[in-house]
Amino acid sequence: MAYGSIKVDNIIYDDSGDVTLPISSIQSSISGILTVTGDIKTTGGDVVAEAGVFVGTLGAAATPTYTFSGDNNTGLYASAADQISITTSGTAKLTVKSDGKVGIGTTAPDMLLDVTGTVTA
Repeated sequence: MAYGSIKVDNIIYDDSGDVTLPISSIQSSISGILTVTGDIKTTGGDVVAEAGVFVGTLGAAATPTYTFSGDNNTGLYASAADQISITTSGTAKLTVKSDGKVGIGTTAPDMLLDVTGTVTA
């Protein structure tokens, strides 16, 4: 079922089943619902969602789910169910657990604020 239209010249469909839509060839935008089974990969541009939700894998400190261009070991990832972590240089730096406990320098905080290392005030 189609919910809109798109005109694309030079669609590339390879033997693996991948489809490439050269963005410079798009003549109009997609409106309505676009359902993709599999991965969506973009190169050379930003992905923007309006009133949408991005869903990713849990990830890991060295390979966070959400990263930045040119710095793929820094970002956000779910280190466990209902838990989120921030990583830089492939090492978890801050973790928030489902019970609200926050860990700085630890991924397993035992207190409301659990800091591993020296704190200077």
